[in-house]
Amino acid sequence: MRHSTSRALWPSERGARIGVQRLDSRFAAYRDAGGLDPALESHSLRRSYITHLIEDGHDPLFVQ
Repeated sequence: MRHSTSRALWPSERGARIGVQRLDSRFAAYRDAGGLDPALESHSLRRSYITHLIEDGHDPLFVQ
């Protein structure tokens, strides 16, 4: 999924790399617009996903 001339996994429409700070700030803007808890961060989505996998009985090696 990489742009042909870039090492970035998430190139922007201009082909430049989208950094973690940009992703975090965009997530924060959506979170704030949605009236969600300011303590919610993008990494919270990963933790929630993992929790749901474990609760649904997925193999711990798969989850790891």
